[in-house]
Amino acid sequence: MRQTIRKWAPPPTYSRHWHRPAEKAYSARPNPSNLASQMSTGLGGGDPWSLLFGAMKEIRASWPSYGWSWDARVSCVTSSFSAELEGKARSVAAIALTHEWTPTTIHQAPAHLRELAERTGGLRAGQMILSSASIGGALFAYGFWWPWGDGMTTSVRIGLGGPGAKQELLQRLRDIFGVEL
Repeated sequence: MRQTIRKWAPPPTYSRHWHRPAEKAYSARPNPSNLASQMSTGLGGGDPWSLLFGAMKEIRASWPSYGWSWDARVSCVTSSFSAELEGKARSVAAIALTHEWTPTTIHQAPAHLRELAERTGGLRAGQMILSSASIGGALFAYGFWWPWGDGMTTSVRIGLGGPGAKQELLQRLRDIFGVEL
């Protein structure tokens, strides 16, 4: 009987140098943990908004539900999704909207977010405002997380706020999400 003797090979998570872990492969996907600090300083190339809009593109590409539309009442792109997609939707939204404000924590939010909550009638149970870091104090993204109350559907509305939220940037947001007026 012939016996095959295999040479030992390192496990696939290690490089050919068995004592040193292999380098990790990183994707071009924005890293939420450092995205906020990069956005707050305006880092990210010649376009100060590029990191924010790059994260918005990632949200659109990864969104678990189909279809975005424009909600003119609050100047936001909006999408609705079923309850079973809520966890996935929340993790995708967190790509850019890293801060979460609920009815019990909104009083601790920055003034511009409290004003948003007031303008939309306040936050009710289950509702949240999600927000990005402010870019140079001029622009931030926010999201209204609004369950419908039927236990089956939630809507998210994503908009831009701050003195930098000019019409051309709102158009850029609509273009990213494939929304027309």
